[in-house]
Amino acid sequence: KVSMPEDGTLCYARITEITPKENALFLIADIECDSTHFRAELTVATHDYRLREGSVIALLSHFEPVKNMGNPDEFDYASYMARKGVYYRQFIPKNNYLLIGERHSFLTYSRNLRRNLSNKILESPISPDAQQFLIAVLLGDKSVVDKDCFSNFTEVGLAHVLALRGMHAAII
Repeated sequence: KVSMPEDGTLCYARITEITPKENALFLIADIECDSTHFRAELTVATHDYRLREGSVIALLSHFEPVKNMGNPDEFDYASYMARKGVYYRQFIPKNNYLLIGERHSFLTYSRNLRRNLSNKILESPISPDAQQFLIAVLLGDKSVVDKDCFSNFTEVGLAHVLALRGMHAAII
């Protein structure tokens, strides 16, 4: 663990992972504040499609340690994040950050291509169920498949179809 910058310190975050949720984006980012470097989980209260892996944003620090909720027999989220090298988190309200630019690696290019294809499918005029199916099968991303759609596939014994991806889809 590293010592945290004071609240309100200007920090820069290079996004390394993005997980979209219903009303927010969960990001893992490499943070630089003054001379301090660490990884953190950022929760952004918006679906800003400009944010991609490799994006660099400026934000004011209000980091807190990643901790569990304290419920008996709960998932050990703090240990899970520690295995990823993440010990701190911060909630960022909508528009409380500034997109500065991008720094890419090959991995970020490939993840961004996948995200762009996913966004194109989501913007298409086809039904939401068809969008979810296409993203799951073509891009291997089951996170967009809602519970109802997944249970429909499970009920008819076709849940394994959603596991198709990459080379499997190319062969078909």
